[in-house]
Parts: sequence; structure tokens; C-alpha cells
Amino acid sequence: MVKSKYEVLSTLIKSKLSLVDHLTSDIWTDTLNTTSFLGMTVHFLSLNKVVLDSVTIGVLELSVSHKAENISTWFEYLLVQWGIKKSQIFTVVTDNGSNILSAVNKTFTPEKYLPCFAHTLNLVSERALTNLTDVNNVINKIKSIVTSFKQSVAASDELRKLCDFKLKQSVPTRWNSIYFMMDRFILCSNHIASVLINIRRGPEMLTADEIDITKEMLLVLKPMEVATRELCGQKYVTGSTVIPLINCLIKKTESIDLTHPTALTLKRAMLDNLNYRFGRMEERSLLSISTILDPRFKTIHLNNALASSRAIKFIKNQINEIKSKCDEPSSSNQGSSDDDGERSDSCGQFTMSWLQKKKAASQSSEQSEERILPNLNMANLALFKPTHNTIR
Repeated sequence: MVKSKYEVLSTLIKSKLSLVDHLTSDIWTDTLNTTSFLGMTVHFLSLNKVVLDSVTIGVLELSVSHKAENISTWFEYLLVQWGIKKSQIFTVVTDNGSNILSAVNKTFTPEKYLPCFAHTLNLVSERALTNLTDVNNVINKIKSIVTSFKQSVAASDELRKLCDFKLKQSVPTRWNSIYFMMDRFILCSNHIASVLINIRRGPEMLTADEIDITKEMLLVLKPMEVATRELCGQKYVTGSTVIPLINCLIKKTESIDLTHPTALTLKRAMLDNLNYRFGRMEERSLLSISTILDPRFKTIHLNNALASSRAIKFIKNQINEIKSKCDEPSSSNQGSSDDDGERSDSCGQFTMSWLQKKKAASQSSEQSEERILPNLNMANLALFKPTHNTIR
């Protein structure tokens, strides 16, 4: 019955995949069982609902080497299994790993590859926080105190009597968990100190100087956390916000007024990593084009004149190509108001024709869903239908 349910659901999903434009893929490891997995998600615009939609079409346990050839083979298998044509795919977003990058280039083309900018921001913060000894010492000291409270019921109960907030622990794979841990620690620092002073063999509390350092570190990390959260949206388009966000992030970080040498060192490391990772992002035409087309930004945040002019030229060429597909009036009648009206109507008809095709595909998937869902409900009922051997 599980297989039957899978077949019903997969048929429903396949009816929607004609609208697929983008792919995302990632490799992650289950640290408990030291097992790696590779996943792929498709993203598309549902015109009926006018919302972004996404479906995870595969998760594979990587029992073989994580080489680009093996990953590429699995990409090809998934595309064939779900009936997705490579020509449909506009962009493939992955992390910055060399193996998965090579697999994308081999399966698709280098022009379709786009790095995950939230992951890249994670690398910027992670490098700065782990490579600076003084910064790392403060973070480890806070983490040790938080771990002590998490492992001690008595300490947690005492803190709960004094404070309405729980301490947060950081995790290795998300840099902003370090930010949240530090932020919550500073919020509860006075109560934490009053609890620790009564605990024998407990961890050492931060000094007043270290608390000041932590507060200035939070000033440096706050803009990074806001940018990371903004770029992690799944139900709204984020491509056009990358260039404005990064440029504003750099300017905001530069303007932060700090006094402690440790926080100043962190600020310089952040700026160096941002310039290293994102210094040439405007040269990615997809980002420049999407930024220009976004009415909120246009060319306000573009600093590379050459990249900007190339993006504008590409947009103009695309507009001219669309115009050329419209029915052109005869050369003898050009210039008349009637011909202008005919040309406008023709371009409108072309646009409407394109939209109708996309909507037809979307409506087809919706109709398939209506037909399939009753079958799915029957499959669910069958899973719980008692057999003749059921004990009464």
C-alpha cells in the first residue's frame, strides 16, 4: 500500500514539473551514524496560485565516493526519473563544494550554476569566528557555561526562577546559532552570574571586560544575521536582493563604532571575508539583471559600471527579441497610428499567448491533483483497512 501511495503522489508531482525552472542540491551528513545524503529540490512558479512552490524529488544515501562523476550520474538519473528536461532548468543552486560544483558543470553548464549565498555568508562568519583566537576564546567560554546549565537540572531550575528566558546552545553547522547563543547569554548574564557563584566546581563566569567584548562582537554580527535571515526565504524571490544586501552589509559593518581591539579585529576579518567572497558578485549577470529589473533597486546598488552596462544591454536585447516575435506591420504602412495599435495588439497577443501556455500547464497540474487526491484518500483508507485476520 505504501508503494501505491507513492505512485499516486509521484504522478501528482510529475504533473507539476513542467513548470520547473530551478534546482537546488546539497550534501549533508548524519553525524550520529556518519552517513552522508544527497538531496535535490525543484522550484517553480505556480501561476494559478501566483506563489513560489518547491518539491523535494530525491534523497540518496551516498554509499559511494563523493566524486563529481557519481553525483552527476545521480543528477542524470533523477532528471530522467521525473521527466525533467535540462532545457527547462534556468539555474542550479548548491553550496561551494568543489565536487558538487563540478557535477553541476558536467550535468548542466557552468552558466547555470549559482552558489548559495546564505551558505557563502555562513562561510564568511564561520571563518572570522573560528580563525581569531581571542574571539574564539570568548565564544568557547560562553559555550562552556551554556553547556553546564544544559547538563545541570539544579542550575537550570535556579536560572528559571530568576529569568524568563532559556539559554541557547550553538551548533557547528549554523554560524547564526553562535550569535543567538551570545545574544541570549548577554540578556541573562546578571542572573547567570548569581547562579554560578553558588555552584561548586562550576564554570568560570565571564569577566566584565569579556562581557563588553561580547556586546561589541554582537554589534558586528547583527547585520550579518539580518542579511542571512533575509536570504533564506523560500516563499519569495531573493536573487534580486543579493547585491543590495551585500553592499548595505559592507557599508553597515564599516560604520560600526567599536573600542575594544578584539571586536575591531573581528570587524576587519568580516570585511576582508566579505570582499573576498562577494567582491565580484556583480559580474554574475543573473544577479545584476535581476537587481536592475527589481523596481525597488534598479541600478542604485550597482558599483561595477561594466557589469551594469552588460546587464542593461542583455535586457534590451531580450526586449527586442520579444518584439521581433510579434507580427511586424508592413514597411509601407509604418508610422501610422493604426499600425502602432496593431503592433501593440500583436505584442499583447504574444504575451498573453505565453501566459496562457504557462497557466494551462499550471491548471493541468491542478486538475490532475483534483483527480488524484480521491485516489490518494482511498490509498490512505486502504492502509488502515482491517484484514480478515484482525483480532476482534
